[in-house]
Amino acid sequence: MLTTVHRFRWAACQLDALAQCVTRGKVRRALQDLPKTLDETYARILHAIEEGQNAEEALKILTWLSYAERPLTTAEVSQVTGIVIGEECRFDEDEVLEDSNDILRICSSFVSIATAGPGSNNSDDDDDDRTYDQIFDGEQGPGPEMMYVRLAHFSVKEYLISTRPSIERYKLSAQESHETLATCCLVYLLHFNQDEWQNPDCESIFSLARYASRFWTEHARVSGMRSNQQRDLSTEIFTQNSTAFLAWMRFFEIDRPWDRNPDIRRTLFALPKPLYVASHEGLAQAVSAILAAGAEVNAQGGHFGNALQAASSLGQEKVVQMLLDAGAETINTPVA
Repeated sequence: MLTTVHRFRWAACQLDALAQCVTRGKVRRALQDLPKTLDETYARILHAIEEGQNAEEALKILTWLSYAERPLTTAEVSQVTGIVIGEECRFDEDEVLEDSNDILRICSSFVSIATAGPGSNNSDDDDDDRTYDQIFDGEQGPGPEMMYVRLAHFSVKEYLISTRPSIERYKLSAQESHETLATCCLVYLLHFNQDEWQNPDCESIFSLARYASRFWTEHARVSGMRSNQQRDLSTEIFTQNSTAFLAWMRFFEIDRPWDRNPDIRRTLFALPKPLYVASHEGLAQAVSAILAAGAEVNAQGGHFGNALQAASSLGQEKVVQMLLDAGAETINTPVA
């Protein structure tokens, strides 16, 4: 049985469908064929998306909106469609959406676009009473009057993360979706192979860089880094002299996550070492690979002094044991 909230949502979806009818005959036929439940309504919308030309883009967008750690701007979502995951992972600028209104056309009644501003509640979850400042804590927010994308109703997320969708690939399970987002973030960061950050407009050009830098490790921890593909990509980004690692650390100051505007032109010498970063983030797979490559386990640097103290201070027990097994010394280096 539909609750009052779900009934209003069901009615809104029917009005959206009827709005597409251009003649009285079409309206009459549509009224005779209205789905009886919200699940039936969502199933019909999903089948229409799947049968259209933009199903792949829709799946990417819906996965991101269902599991992103904070609201995404229209510019960020537009970049998401350019991330290609497959045998050859890449960021393809030709696949980026050029018009943010295409997001609405691609995802039909499942998404909406709204403005964001300080002190406002921007969540698509009716039970989430966080404000703009809390949601974007530790990261540059979109700013007043910036447009952001959300799932149109909390029931859309309920439906997509359940087993109810009749099309298998739209059953967006948590672990697989977080793995997808972590992999997408890595692919996006790894496409920084030049000195893009020296461009004063780099953040507007590469609008997903802040999100990817801030949250890929969170998605990776949830997913457990199960896939060889994700492990290979993480090993690649943790190469200290890689431009991707430098870009990541410039876009997100790991020891100052509250800093909403870190200096993206910091020099290599001002950046933490890969082992420290992987230990800080609790990425055991990455720590193992970095140690196997010959990293100095007792190298000093970072807010916590070294990798061991970063891991222990942040409760990364598995990583602490790995570092101790590798010969890390429990030196009491004062934290600045």
